[in-house]
Amino acid sequence: MASAQQQIREDALVEELREIVGDENVLSEPEELLVYECDGLPQHKHPPRAVVFPNSTEETSEVLEVLSDEGVSFAPRGAGTGLSGGALAINRGVVIELARMRKILRVDTENRLAVVQTGLVNAQLSRSVAPYSLYYVPDPSSQPACTIGGNIAENAGGIHCLKYGTTTDHVVGARVVLSDGSIVDLDVNSPGYDLLGVFVGSEGTFGIATEATVKLMPIPPAVRTLLADFTDVDDASRAVSAIIAAGMLPAALEMMDNAIIRAVEASVFAAGLPIDAQAVLLVELDGIEAGIDDEAEKAAAILNAHGARSVRSATDENERKKLWAARKGAFGAVGRLLPDVMIQDAVVPRSRLPEVLAETYRISARYNLQLANVFHAGDGNLHPLICFDLRRGDDLERVRQAGREIMETCVRAGGSITGEHGVGLDKRGYLPLIFSAADMDVMLAVRAAFDPSGLCNPGKIIPTPRGCGEARAIATQSVSERGAVSPLPLGVGQGEGLRRRNFVSHPDPLPGGEGVLRATKGETSRTRGTNGYSLRRYDLARRRQSAESRRCDSNDASHEGNRPARTCRSGRDRRSRRDVFRVSKTAGRSRPVVADRSTRRWPRYARRRDRQRIKWAADSWLRFAAIICHWHARSAR
Repeated sequence: MASAQQQIREDALVEELREIVGDENVLSEPEELLVYECDGLPQHKHPPRAVVFPNSTEETSEVLEVLSDEGVSFAPRGAGTGLSGGALAINRGVVIELARMRKILRVDTENRLAVVQTGLVNAQLSRSVAPYSLYYVPDPSSQPACTIGGNIAENAGGIHCLKYGTTTDHVVGARVVLSDGSIVDLDVNSPGYDLLGVFVGSEGTFGIATEATVKLMPIPPAVRTLLADFTDVDDASRAVSAIIAAGMLPAALEMMDNAIIRAVEASVFAAGLPIDAQAVLLVELDGIEAGIDDEAEKAAAILNAHGARSVRSATDENERKKLWAARKGAFGAVGRLLPDVMIQDAVVPRSRLPEVLAETYRISARYNLQLANVFHAGDGNLHPLICFDLRRGDDLERVRQAGREIMETCVRAGGSITGEHGVGLDKRGYLPLIFSAADMDVMLAVRAAFDPSGLCNPGKIIPTPRGCGEARAIATQSVSERGAVSPLPLGVGQGEGLRRRNFVSHPDPLPGGEGVLRATKGETSRTRGTNGYSLRRYDLARRRQSAESRRCDSNDASHEGNRPARTCRSGRDRRSRRDVFRVSKTAGRSRPVVADRSTRRWPRYARRRDRQRIKWAADSWLRFAAIICHWHARSAR
């Protein structure tokens, strides 16, 4: 009986989400949800209750408001290329999929800024601004698929972050929807604490970024790419430190070991790498034409002095692209070695690279596992890939134990447990290696300032084996205690104040003007608090009611087949607000259209039937593709 009641509640929630974003923008069938049970790291699987595809900031706000009222947790998701389990909705939460919010809203070439929706694919932004001789610098290996929002959540780096910095250095503003549906703007230039800097890298636990203002850089007029191969991994590691010690700052400095070289050369990413080399270094220099050849010669001399067997330069742009395609395709090519892989992500000082790499190989040998290394050598960001095969009986727990020893080795060397992949679910158990319990409690308090309810991507980053719900209690305790956080009082200043309790106000929003986020007329009100900060609120018509009237009673009446209605005490049925008055554009004019729900029933069910047919066809193709991939894998071995 309880299970049936829970199913009714879930169905009612899904129907309400469909009323907000449309039937075609909500997935709830088990076969539809299968794709969203994991991200790029398949060791963690958590099927969600539903997947919602909002198309705007306002729709995202409405969705989160409903989930907040229902007490349902959620997880934001972009392309699902993350490697830490950070985009999974645990405990049957709802996935907020932003992949359809992929518009470039504005490009300001004069100030080298772009305003984009966060579902935009990283590489698409650079392609779109290339006619202006500009590009977006952060370039993770998943650049052709990953989204700007995912990069912001993980503070992604990439091949060229050695010289130009990670995502946080290229984001100057963000529009964020908090867990209760509030919409705020964060700006790097606002006085006071750098809340934008806190938000970037928060892995979706503070809120959902729906729009971002990012920096664009001019395309370098001259580029030189060098490939050096070594017969010893230690020699290659020492060459990395020598280049930096010589005062040079390459745009990129990457290393691949022999296992990666063999995998890449056996794949579609083959670029002519010497398969007998124990390691190769890719060094890229960029800048103005004058003097860049001298820099390349200096780098080549350092590489030769540290044991490089040969050093060659890419002869043209095509060869350069081929070399970098081999580097970025390394993760995918590892499947040529063994079918299963666990990817680690750690950072160590450059000077400790030789000893740390040697220890990682010893650990893998001790556990009888194959290890491959491909990483951002210039800043010491390691990516050890533990290769194994579950079909032949490899123990996953043994793989995890080897991964933990590798992490411990990196921490002992003065490093950290993550460089760009994030903590998420995968590495939250490693956090006590570098932070004390008091440190983590402070982190939870900061998290609670953004998300007092604890509904925003729970269970990520901070380990939670302290007891059932204890982490959430810690997260909410600091804002539930009297005087812990000072909310803005109602009626103070020019706006209506904060209707939600215990909220830390945010700095001034992005200034007006081209290339920055700007509120439309009539959307904003300002409230000045006692702490000197101000918050820009987007008071949609649906929210212009008192805090008392917004408390909804789900037991007052039935609605559509005995489904509980969300009838507010003000007498307004929130579920039908989208049906009472609609606006359609005909011949350039807007006209009101009264929508009767009864007239929409047949088309809705017809659409569901069509979707079911499409799913059957898709399932058949997926099974066929799986058979072909399995046949190719067996023939390759």
